[in-house]
Amino acid sequence: MSHLAKEALLPYHQKVADQANGVAKRAVRIFFFIGTLLAAFHNTWIEALVGGALLLGMFFIPYALGAYNKYLNSFVLASFTVLFHLQLKGLPASHFFYFVVLTILLFYEDWRVLLPAFLLHILFTSILFFGSETQWVQFFLQEGGKISLGDFLLHIVIVAAYTSLCAMWAKLQHRQTAEAAEQAMQMTQQIRLIETNQKFAESISQGNLKAEYPSTQPDRLGESLLTMRTSLVDASSREEKERFSTAGLANIGEILRAHVDDLQTLCDEVLTEIVKYTKSNQGSIFTVEERDTENEHLKLMSARAWDRKKFLEKRVEMGQGLLGQAAVEKSTIYMTDVPENYIVITSGLGQANPRSIVIVPLKNEERVIGVLELASFRKFERFEIEFLEKVGESIASTILNSRNNERNKELLEQSSMMTEQMKAQEEEMRQNMEEMQATQEEMARTQRMLTEQSREVHEKQNNLNALINATTDSIIAMNKDYKIIVMNDTQRKRYKGTQYDGLDVGADALQMLGAVRDEWKGYYDRALAGEHLQFVLKSSVKGEDTFREYFINPMIGERGEIFGLSVISRDVTQRHKAENETSKRGFIINALINFTNDTYFAIDKEYKILIANSTLKERFKVSGIDLHEGKLITEVLSEEAQKVWRPRYEKALAGERLHFTEERKVGDTVLYLEVFIEPIFNDSKEVVGCAVVSRDITEQKKAIEKAALLEAAMHVKEIRL
Repeated sequence: MSHLAKEALLPYHQKVADQANGVAKRAVRIFFFIGTLLAAFHNTWIEALVGGALLLGMFFIPYALGAYNKYLNSFVLASFTVLFHLQLKGLPASHFFYFVVLTILLFYEDWRVLLPAFLLHILFTSILFFGSETQWVQFFLQEGGKISLGDFLLHIVIVAAYTSLCAMWAKLQHRQTAEAAEQAMQMTQQIRLIETNQKFAESISQGNLKAEYPSTQPDRLGESLLTMRTSLVDASSREEKERFSTAGLANIGEILRAHVDDLQTLCDEVLTEIVKYTKSNQGSIFTVEERDTENEHLKLMSARAWDRKKFLEKRVEMGQGLLGQAAVEKSTIYMTDVPENYIVITSGLGQANPRSIVIVPLKNEERVIGVLELASFRKFERFEIEFLEKVGESIASTILNSRNNERNKELLEQSSMMTEQMKAQEEEMRQNMEEMQATQEEMARTQRMLTEQSREVHEKQNNLNALINATTDSIIAMNKDYKIIVMNDTQRKRYKGTQYDGLDVGADALQMLGAVRDEWKGYYDRALAGEHLQFVLKSSVKGEDTFREYFINPMIGERGEIFGLSVISRDVTQRHKAENETSKRGFIINALINFTNDTYFAIDKEYKILIANSTLKERFKVSGIDLHEGKLITEVLSEEAQKVWRPRYEKALAGERLHFTEERKVGDTVLYLEVFIEPIFNDSKEVVGCAVVSRDITEQKKAIEKAALLEAAMHVKEIRL
């Protein structure tokens, strides 16, 4: 046991010592009482009172002074046996008090406490034996007589044996107390760790991902919670970046669609939004003019600084400066070391050079339409630059559409004869579409036939090589030295004709990776360390424009050792596009149902709310009801309302369409509501829920009634006339 562990156990042993002191204190009092009883029978009042008082003083005076000592207690208790021997005038039975003293001292759980009592008893017994001829010793032998050598030796052996047994028992009790204390400390520590993990988990569940772990030595659960917190932080960061890109593209997309017919306004509005959204300080948009001529150049279409439009005229030749270079090279330029006087940002506080500049070519299918330039006092993040590149593609496409629209208008204005030609072209296009549709149907039949043939071939293959080559996933396995040991045909086909052509079994998996070597080596090393990786990346294989999902896992032997890793990847481009499209549709749906005074909500067949617009939520919130998706509509309706609405829901869930008008009393006011309840069908034409739309037509109702009253009044007036 370490010194630190012994220090931790001291309070427990001290508690045992305190309890033993209490037992010893009661024993001293009892022994004094026994001494007075013996004095009454043997007329030894002087011995009982003087000797007992002396021993009581030796016991309680140190106790009162705070110098309580267990070895002194042992000596005092053993001294009472000498006093009893004197009072009993040497009766052999007086020796039994010694065994009682040893039993009392066992409460200390310390064999060393037995030594003062043992030594005093051995000394006293030896004096009785060797000094039996001495006159003062004979006072102790009046009733018992002289001790023989055999009795002396037998007594010594018995006392020594019993004392040894008590010592062993004391050590055993001491060890058991220590073990119980260690278990208690371990339990306490475990409870503290549980409470620590609980508090940390509660902080994470409340969204505090920056919460610090309260302990410096987390257990396995604590380490798992820390790992989970790290994963949540990473996921939150990724989600924030994706949300930044998605929301920005949606906003700018709305602007592009709204001003596609006015190129100047389009450039002004788009640049204003980009400068605001990226928190830039200056920005400009240039377009390529007089394309494919000797006079081809970049023209400044719009400029913004501190959210204000700058009316400037500027022309930049192709290849001139950073703007011209970006247009010629068709690549983004990002600078953090900005030359002096390249761009000066002026504000009410003075002038200063920006910290970073990003120049993004506006490309449409590798064709440069213009250039976007932004300057800022802060550095642009990588995801912001990627966002600008995506926006650049949309802007380029819209500029082309805008210019195409302008040219189309000019052509339409030049001659009405183009109408017939366009009709002919439309007819030809329709025929081409029909032919294309027929071709696509034929291709679909061919594809189905090929798929069926492929399935039959796959079913016949029954070995590992056939199994891994049957999948469309790319599979590679390598050892700990990055040597490829397995590669399926799908992977070989991907690499054929690319920079990785020739990479096969036995080759070094890192030798042809080029600029991404360190990145992929990092992934491989993490897998060889036991980590399971799953992520989606845009393919770096030459000629591929896809997104691929990667699964990198360690290969573990029968004994648990890692002997290599496997890399499985698949094309998830369509899923990636679908996820982006789903996200866009979600924004559109929310915008449609939330910007209206009508109430919208939908439930499934279990009456669980699937969606509810903000207007409905606000109306329920006024009544103190928190309406949200996932809640049962029956939980928020009163019993009276359920009697009315539940049959309506059941009809709609059975496929019936309902349309009715009803009155609803709100305080002292009567509202008239027009209600539509429509069943919701899935692709199999099965009812999976219903949608409820309520429209307030009170004002319309009042207007109709007022018109009827006026008409009736006029009719009465005509009759009177």
